[in-house]
Amino acid sequence: MKMAFVLLLAANLVALALFQFPGGRSGGAESTAGHVPFQAEKVKVVAAGVTSTPRSEVAEKLPESAVEPAPLPAPAPAKSSPPPMAPAKPVAALQCLEWINIADADLEQARKALQKLKLADQASFRKMEKTSGYWVYIPPRKTLADAQKKVNELKALGVADIFILQENTAWHYAISLGVFSTEEAAAKYLVQLREKGVKSAISGPRNRAAENHLAALKNLDSSAATEVAKLPKEFADSEIRSVACR
Repeated sequence: MKMAFVLLLAANLVALALFQFPGGRSGGAESTAGHVPFQAEKVKVVAAGVTSTPRSEVAEKLPESAVEPAPLPAPAPAKSSPPPMAPAKPVAALQCLEWINIADADLEQARKALQKLKLADQASFRKMEKTSGYWVYIPPRKTLADAQKKVNELKALGVADIFILQENTAWHYAISLGVFSTEEAAAKYLVQLREKGVKSAISGPRNRAAENHLAALKNLDSSAATEVAKLPKEFADSEIRSVACR
């Protein structure tokens, strides 16, 4: 046992001597003492088994078919244009007419003629008026008593030519202050009344109802207007005239 210990110790001493001797190191590796690292800042540590290859070299090594081109942007969808609109059909303008100078004896026959054309609902009859000079007057009062009261006021102001209209027309209970052949004469007399203090008097044409009649026809289409235009041929002295629609 003691002999084995001595042999083992001797072997360790021999091995230690060989390791310390310069020519006895394993692998013949040179000492690194005195060596300075060259450009150590450019040394990069990479994962084991991975080599770094520039992208340009990779592209050169790959075949042209393996290099995928950058995808092109998808074209924007074409905007669909709206369908063309059909041209609007022109709307025929409606007409308004007056059938004038219908004699009193022909009035009933004229009504029947319009009924035959199915235009009775679009026609209104009235007596025509004709101008018989000019006059100065007070507009119609509500009652005869009101008209008489106004007459008394006018007399107190020195107005002498006074007449109350009592006929059943639009001038019922109007007060006439004078009738003149011209508009200028009526206007001149009105100035004289103003100087006397008459403020409610006015002047204008003196229209009186005649024996003839007028039929006003509204909102006629072109076909109906054409038929109405033929009516005067059957009624002497009557006429058709176009008027503005109201």
